[in-house]
Amino acid sequence: MVPSSSNPHDWAYPPYDPDLSPAPGYNYHESKYAQLYIAGLSACNKANLNASSSSDRSGSVGDCDADDEATPLFNIKPYLEALEDLDTSNDTSKGKAFGAPSPTTFNAIPDVEAKIRKAKNVIQRQNAKVGMLTVTLGANVEAVVNLEGDLSLRGVYWKAPKDDETIPTTSQRKIALVKDLINSIKTNRNCKEKVDWLFLTRWADEATYYKWLDIEPLAWKILSFMVDVHEKGWTEPIFDRDLRESVQQTMFFTFQDRFQALCKLLRYEKNKCEDLLKGDRWNSIIGNPWSADGRSSQYIIQKLLHERRIKAKPRTEIHGDDIVNFEDFKFRDDDAPEVPLPRPTLLPQQPRVPLPRATLLPKQPRRSEE
Repeated sequence: MVPSSSNPHDWAYPPYDPDLSPAPGYNYHESKYAQLYIAGLSACNKANLNASSSSDRSGSVGDCDADDEATPLFNIKPYLEALEDLDTSNDTSKGKAFGAPSPTTFNAIPDVEAKIRKAKNVIQRQNAKVGMLTVTLGANVEAVVNLEGDLSLRGVYWKAPKDDETIPTTSQRKIALVKDLINSIKTNRNCKEKVDWLFLTRWADEATYYKWLDIEPLAWKILSFMVDVHEKGWTEPIFDRDLRESVQQTMFFTFQDRFQALCKLLRYEKNKCEDLLKGDRWNSIIGNPWSADGRSSQYIIQKLLHERRIKAKPRTEIHGDDIVNFEDFKFRDDDAPEVPLPRPTLLPQQPRVPLPRATLLPKQPRRSEE
């Protein structure tokens, strides 16, 4: 089946078709509709350029209007014929329909600690500046008071490295990155969380708690936020000093570095995925995924140690870092002689001494008032 309209903007996203979009395991970005959508948009852009250069065309120039069927801006038939040769079911070409390399092929991050140390030096020099408070927040941060008296902070706190070639610039590349984010969120193998009823309800293969309408828009929002950070700089105000400096420690990382760390964090920690789905901890998770990974790892280790101590048998009691085993204080030898305990000595009961009764004073006559 093909869309009835030749205008790609009239197609639903994702387009529903019982033959092409089955509910289980459906991936919109690998479907023929997605490729048709990209092809239609590129053709529409070419038609806009041709229409703007022609002088005999009247009306709105470069408008992809589906109502103007008399003079269509592009012919969709060549793209429909080209799609017949595509085989999206081949595993070797899965995820590479547009020729975009998978983010998993990124090289390893070179010396993460060195970049963090370099950023910490910048933060230290920045905090040592003398002047207004906004000077210590960033070179381009300013406090703005509007006519109604509202105070706000505006500007760029820090900027990412220039000429970053790993920032996606094409729609094909962005679709491939969103696909990796979705796969990282949906992964439920080797996660750090305990596989209990709550985990299975949300993240099992057959779980229906989270819909595609929850996960896919989130992935696009994450990608758009990361692209803005690495193209324009960090402009989101953070009023907690520790979190603000923790996010600024990533100022020398490229888009590739941040995307890799975030995918790894979302792949193995579903609680971080739940936080993003709820809209919580957005700046801390995306701003510094390395720090979020370290904090959660320490929390998981301490939680496992605590559960292991609680479940220790026989009954134990924790004193600091030492575990006291009460079974060690019992006799281990069954043939050991029993030591008789001395019988208690009964003392003679003392006679009860009666308490003295209270002495009642004679009642005084009431004086008459004169």
